[in-house]
Amino acid sequence: RDRSPSRGLGDVYKRQGYTTALVQIYVVLCVGPIFFSLAKIDADIIEAAKDMGATAFQIFREIILPLSLPGVAIGMIFIFVMLMGEFATAVVVYGGKTITVGTVIMNYYAIANYPFAAVNAIMLMLAMMAGVIIILRLVNIRKEL
Repeated sequence: RDRSPSRGLGDVYKRQGYTTALVQIYVVLCVGPIFFSLAKIDADIIEAAKDMGATAFQIFREIILPLSLPGVAIGMIFIFVMLMGEFATAVVVYGGKTITVGTVIMNYYAIANYPFAAVNAIMLMLAMMAGVIIILRLVNIRKEL
């Protein structure tokens, strides 16, 4: 374990606080779409599976999970896009001591290095588009019950 004087307990608590803040902020963005996706599942389908002798695990694996995947994918997209551009929480909670893509762009902008800020912003946008396309290729969000 690193016991150097430059790293005290305050850094550990700030890192944990930063992680906790991110989870608290963004978990709502994921829970909402999943909840609405689960709410669309017809109770008669689950009842029919029980009548046919399916176990709770089989019902989850064969019915609930596939029908809730569009909500999971939408929640993943929300979180992915928001976290990629995250800089406000890093500055407020962690004091700007952590490096995120958003803080790098903000720092380039603050020192009036606009070309590097623009290039980083374009790279961030392309990475977000690629991530969203990959998620949408893995899960069909237009699937209806």
